[in-house]
Amino acid sequence: AEILDGTVERVVDLLLQPIRPGEEFDILERFAHLLPVFVIADMLALPKSDYRRFWDWYTAMIAFLSNLARDPRVHERGVAAARELREYLTPIIAQRRADPGTDLISALATAQVEGHTLDDEEIKTHVTQLLNAGSETTDKTFGSLFGHLLTDRDRYEEVAANRDLVIPAISETLRLTPPSQMNGRVLAEDVEIEGGTLPAESTVFLVIASANRDEARFADAETYDLHRTDLSHADAFTARGEHFAFGFGRHFCLGAMLARSELQIGLDAILDRFPDLRLAEGFTPRHQGLKMRAPAELRVVV
Repeated sequence: AEILDGTVERVVDLLLQPIRPGEEFDILERFAHLLPVFVIADMLALPKSDYRRFWDWYTAMIAFLSNLARDPRVHERGVAAARELREYLTPIIAQRRADPGTDLISALATAQVEGHTLDDEEIKTHVTQLLNAGSETTDKTFGSLFGHLLTDRDRYEEVAANRDLVIPAISETLRLTPPSQMNGRVLAEDVEIEGGTLPAESTVFLVIASANRDEARFADAETYDLHRTDLSHADAFTARGEHFAFGFGRHFCLGAMLARSELQIGLDAILDRFPDLRLAEGFTPRHQGLKMRAPAELRVVV
């Protein structure tokens, strides 16, 4: 917990320090998009001068993964970004093997599992997966979280005055507006559901957004409620959680506790530094996306 919190606090300070009272800006562009990527970069002990390059590679690879329209330029940039990242990591991995530190690349370079040491390609694959899986979901959760708290600004003031509501605010955001709306699975066996049978080997889409708004499970399921009593906020970041934003069972998200650190520390820091934060005049957040969904822009004034 100390390692995670220290990493997140360093990055939060880095991002928020330049923002001045009275300034209007997109809090997603200046903060939410960058925080999880920079946290991963910090955990990997990359030079701060390279954080923006790391973020550029991330955005290109995420665009590649979301390129349902098969735009050739998006495809080519994504492939190039993956190649550039792997080339960038080659000398770093060699240096960490020779002189390991306390960072994550050093841990991967020196780890042994049943006598097996990870080769360079395996380490690069792990780093790429950490970058992509550990960033977009937290980024989009921040967008939805700020949207909920600022659209009805009484909520923002209530959470600022009572920090016991920070985790419930995040938990309710994950329930009502999970960053990943659906996940695909292939059935290993026949499944009977609602009087019908789904045959083995079928591809199914589990619509998390629908499950999280099940009116048979949650009262006023379509309402964002900071004081909801039919959701255990204390379990929101564990496999016992009652929403499905992090999956369930053996498919539960491995990065849930990192997400908690980023979201909790990030929100607390915003509340501390910008008590007058509000949506820019005339601006209304709009969610976009099919599988991954959140506001695309969130213009605020501090």
